[in-house]
Amino acid sequence: MDGYKERLIEVVLARSLLWDPQDPDYKDKDQKAQVWENLFKMLTIKELFIRIVHEMLECTIVCGARNSQDRHSLEMFSNSLFLGLQFKESRLTLREDGSVSKLSLSSTVPPPCPPAEIDCKWTVSLLVFDETGIYLPRLRFSSCFLELKASDCIGGRCNEQIVDVSLFPEPQRHLLEEPRKAFLIGGITYFGSGEWLQKTVEAKLTLEDVPYSQCHVYTDPHVITLDGKVYNIYRRGTFALYNDSAHNFQVHIRISSCAGSTADGFCVCGMVIRSASDVIALDNCHGRQTTGTVEVTYPLGYVSDDVKIYEREQNRMLSIIFANGRRVRVYVADFGLSLTLFLPGLDQNSGAGLCGNNDKDPENDFRTPAGSPVRGANEILRTLSFVESWRRVVL
Repeated sequence: MDGYKERLIEVVLARSLLWDPQDPDYKDKDQKAQVWENLFKMLTIKELFIRIVHEMLECTIVCGARNSQDRHSLEMFSNSLFLGLQFKESRLTLREDGSVSKLSLSSTVPPPCPPAEIDCKWTVSLLVFDETGIYLPRLRFSSCFLELKASDCIGGRCNEQIVDVSLFPEPQRHLLEEPRKAFLIGGITYFGSGEWLQKTVEAKLTLEDVPYSQCHVYTDPHVITLDGKVYNIYRRGTFALYNDSAHNFQVHIRISSCAGSTADGFCVCGMVIRSASDVIALDNCHGRQTTGTVEVTYPLGYVSDDVKIYEREQNRMLSIIFANGRRVRVYVADFGLSLTLFLPGLDQNSGAGLCGNNDKDPENDFRTPAGSPVRGANEILRTLSFVESWRRVVL
């Protein structure tokens, strides 16, 4: 490494001094160059010190007045220059709303190998850990493995490698949680002649969980949409509660007469949830179950490890949690089912159905599957038309 440091110092000494455009005092390059020229007419550089500590380079210039017997000297110190691989974004905030952030990896110096060695390169493997050192699988990278080749470095500068980063929901977390800190670690492997001591490159992350949107369907049945609109369903049949084709997620409910009631009421007696290739059915519509119970089946014969089902309160409370963060909570009452659909931040402005379109505007929730606003002579007729537009025919 010492030989490589000597070559770096030779490169620094061979370059002329330039003003840094990022310096707060920087105004005009030509004007500053003139100031430097006049300054060097009056000063002489007595000594120049270049020091490399770990991956940092620092310069010290000792100046004195030209043609003067004054023994006093003026010392000027440079800002530290990092030598090695680094992320351009040393601090990055990621939100759980489906947005994509950019992460740029570059090197301030070329690898310590001869130009003719074309296979010389660094490889960087990306991992994320929380503050306690536990691995976090919530981040999705467009690539977890990066390469910087010597052939990508020209004139002492290396091309940036850019990777897309997204934050996905954490299925088991609480529905409301404070932002968390995490660390992105890039493990460096060097392939080439010479020696490279830097083993890791790091960035600090802030993970912001966007609050879940919630749609409630309860008792006979009343609906509170994802955006907070309230209405009632006065129809029997099978309806699309929520349909998100972009994420391959659907929830259908079946409304029938309320269990154990001779009155002409309306209650949810069953539902089917589909998430990718997983299908879960909850059924109390055919009189096979006793009051206050529900049958849980898997129409395709199985579910993947991406689905977890938890039962509480003597099986009256069911929580169905998917690895993508979506979840459904069902309460089995004597009359039928009450349920809540929870959608993570990445589902905002995506999907539609009886739960609305999840865009934070309750005034436009009444839309047909084609996206057209529902019209009606009054609010009751408009609600009935909206509900009918989401009816599903079951063969």
